[in-house]
Amino acid sequence: MKKIILSVLVLFSFQIGNSQVINEPANWPNANWTTSGTYNADGLLADPTSADSFTFDDDAAGSTSDDDIASESPVIDLSAAAAASENLILISGDFTHRDIGGSLSVDYWDYDAGAWVALIELETTGASTADYQNCTNQVYFESGLDITGFSATQLSNFKYRISYDDADGWQWGWCIKNVSVISGGAAVPGCDAVVTSPADGESGVVQSPTINWSSASGFPDGYYVSVGTTAGGNDILDNVDTGNSNSYPLSGLAYSTTYYVTILPYNGSGSATDECSSSSFTTVTDPNTYVDCNA
Repeated sequence: MKKIILSVLVLFSFQIGNSQVINEPANWPNANWTTSGTYNADGLLADPTSADSFTFDDDAAGSTSDDDIASESPVIDLSAAAAASENLILISGDFTHRDIGGSLSVDYWDYDAGAWVALIELETTGASTADYQNCTNQVYFESGLDITGFSATQLSNFKYRISYDDADGWQWGWCIKNVSVISGGAAVPGCDAVVTSPADGESGVVQSPTINWSSASGFPDGYYVSVGTTAGGNDILDNVDTGNSNSYPLSGLAYSTTYYVTILPYNGSGSATDECSSSSFTTVTDPNTYVDCNA
């Protein structure tokens, strides 16, 4: 069964010394790419088959135009990468998207299913007022795909695309440049998952909070969660495997107690080797406390 792992704006981790069997920049303009769909040609400002970017202006396409457009790579045979145990595939590039709706995504072709599978949505990341028509103020994106378990036909018929659907709306536009695909061997994930709630140092937390955290870098398959009454402690929870989930519910905590949460990411190569810091929170005071007024 194929497994998709997503990552945006983090470094892709390869084992030191891997040769990157697959290292293929899109090299736009590239006549081997194919641009197709149902769209108003007035909106297509740059076609990767003949320009160094993929740029579409849904505003110029008009309010009555329902635009669906995609540009796809030629077939890239991943068999050699899989044979070399380079089972992580990275698709990356730079983009600007003045995003007020619709869907702009990076997809890959699942030959066995006969369908495109979305890897990542290219949403606005602080560039909502960027001049996408001139491809300025671009930001980096990357999307990782674990091909462990891919069939021979999935490997030999791999390709990817950039696709856009304006959802039958009148949107703005986007520009994508410098796209590439590379392969690499698996490395353990980084120990940089951050607990987002309860916030670090938060007080007055209920006795049954749900712990939430951000994804770690380096393509984790899952997380171990430990909770204790000391930094790095595990007297409440000891390396509980949450799988590929970024939350875990706690219950039965004591009043007026400080707890420490440690998140340890792991993948097929093992657990993170860096020291993972703890986040702390303090539970609410017992509302049933009696006070001796005479004292």
